Amino acid sequence: MIELELNKTTDTSLYLKTAKILRSRLSSIYDIEDVLLTRNDNHITIKIPSQNDSQLIRDYLFKKGNFEIVETFEVREFDQFLKSINSKLTLRNNFGLFKTDTTRIDKVNPLSTLLDPQWFPMSIPVIGYSFRKDTSIVNTIFRQPEIDSLLPGDFDYRWEKDDEVKKDAFKFIVIKKPHNYKVLSRDMISVAKALESKNMDGELTITLKKEYIGFWETMTFKNIGRKLVILMDDQVISIPQVHGVISDGVNSVAPIKLKKAKLLASILNNEMIPLDVKISKIELVK
Repeated sequence: MIELELNKTTDTSLYLKTAKILRSRLSSIYDIEDVLLTRNDNHITIKIPSQNDSQLIRDYLFKKGNFEIVETFEVREFDQFLKSINSKLTLRNNFGLFKTDTTRIDKVNPLSTLLDPQWFPMSIPVIGYSFRKDTSIVNTIFRQPEIDSLLPGDFDYRWEKDDEVKKDAFKFIVIKKPHNYKVLSRDMISVAKALESKNMDGELTITLKKEYIGFWETMTFKNIGRKLVILMDDQVISIPQVHGVISDGVNSVAPIKLKKAKLLASILNNEMIPLDVKISKIELVK
């Protein structure tokens, strides 16, 4: 059982709309007759037939659905900026941010104390890993005006949890966020489909509207061999590689779990959730 709390609004029709969208999303991965969804004012209770999907539900079901694909920097491109950042930190005594355990600070490369460098492969956008306790200090470092001035104008970054590398570790992913255009956004999508494959669990295909196919052909040509980052509500959901020019506007994300592909397709094909949704309780009910 999952209990949700929606942000309060005087427009109660938004509660109904949110419940309707959630029901539609759930129907993409379950027989809707097996799902119980009830609403009381700004609270929604959901009972799903399988507890095995609890992480999928937690990660994706309640997202508003703001979708974006962005370009990335590569490790080899970003190395020069890391050197400049470390030099500035050393010069400015780390801006006084290292309050405790100063003995573990690398005096030449202080940032590596908090952000374990990723040197190989050089063609990926993951420049390092941090433990959860260190991510807030890394965020503060990159917010410093003196550090920001050392970085490209379109620089941005996102964290992605990655327990496979280190427990409670987060990847630091460097992306490009240009101010004058979007690489690919939700409003450019015509339809999304989840496909079942014999060789893999599933595939998510995203077909663009006709007016954006030429733009996307140019963009994929520019990024052949490079990684792109797919964001949903500003969180990383995939880091695919561009293997060739896409001239028909049909994009494939694979391999991907079939249920995840179905849920993402439903999110992209339907309206965005109009309210903020907070999980207030998750309980195993037999």
